[in-house]
Amino acid sequence: IEGLNTVATDYETSRTQSGDTRIDILSHAYTQASLAYYPVDYTILHPNDWEKIMLQKDGEGRYIWANPGSVLAPQIWGRRVVATAAQEEGRFTVGARMASQIFDREEIAVEIATENDKDFEFNLVTLRGEERLAVAHYRPEAIITGEFPA
Repeated sequence: IEGLNTVATDYETSRTQSGDTRIDILSHAYTQASLAYYPVDYTILHPNDWEKIMLQKDGEGRYIWANPGSVLAPQIWGRRVVATAAQEEGRFTVGARMASQIFDREEIAVEIATENDKDFEFNLVTLRGEERLAVAHYRPEAIITGEFPA
């Protein structure tokens, strides 16, 4: 199964302006993905990158983006943020849910047996779990991945 980052289109670094912050770069990536005619609705970041965005402050020490007392779901520019260690630190992925689809051909099946070869003799249990999936990527240009500048 090819994941999102495998099929995603590279961020066009020519969009980055001098002095752009991580927030600006994400906005540029949203625009790039939107040009594929699918609305962008998610952002995938490493937790450390999301923390850097949340902790940005203005000249008076006030948080620009995050309100520490807020109980709202993580969002940036109105798009859901998924902070996961599965995303490489320093990289981002943005895109549209409509760009890809998972087909679940067979739900998860778990089978347990004690009659396999010497399982009974050695007091063992054999466990098998499987699921049949496929992923279709309809519009990879609506999924953008790139790096934040150092």
